[in-house]
Amino acid sequence: MASDLNIDLANLAEHIRATGAAGPRAAALAINGALELARSDAARHIAQRYTLPPSYVEYRLKIPHRARESRLAGSLQARRRPTKFNQFKNTQKWKKGKTVARKRAGIDVKIKTGGPTHHWGNAFYIRLKNGNTGIAVRNDGPGNAIDVKYSTSVGAAFRYVRDETDLTQRMMAYAKTEFFRYMEKQNGHS
Repeated sequence: MASDLNIDLANLAEHIRATGAAGPRAAALAINGALELARSDAARHIAQRYTLPPSYVEYRLKIPHRARESRLAGSLQARRRPTKFNQFKNTQKWKKGKTVARKRAGIDVKIKTGGPTHHWGNAFYIRLKNGNTGIAVRNDGPGNAIDVKYSTSVGAAFRYVRDETDLTQRMMAYAKTEFFRYMEKQNGHS
């Protein structure tokens, strides 16, 4: 996993120091809230762009470093491992058989929302060693090797969302707003 989004309120450091003990607590709460919001927002954007369920994406977006009063920074990381084809929208295709009513005729996989559907005529579902299911293709050549198919990683999709949308700026603005809201709340102003 690689750190893909960091939220740090360093530019508010002087204000945080001036507020005494309440400042670091409010800043840590604000940063952690912004990280949770960034995680769900990024999962929603990725699910809109790719045919992946938001729950699958959100599970692969981790917050390994939460902010604490002693460390006012946090990060959001996305898994870099490629995503198996069967996690994307896929459909088993059938054709009329000679001796049976129907037989398998490959698998259609749609990776991007609004994008083309890719047909793999010699693809089939396979149970993997770890109990998961994958989409595989039998290669021509010596030994008839089987190749499990993968596509875009959640990390690559997250980098696109981070770079092509205003996610980082919105989360920094959210963290600053939340910081001042928590400060008002701790000072007894509602």
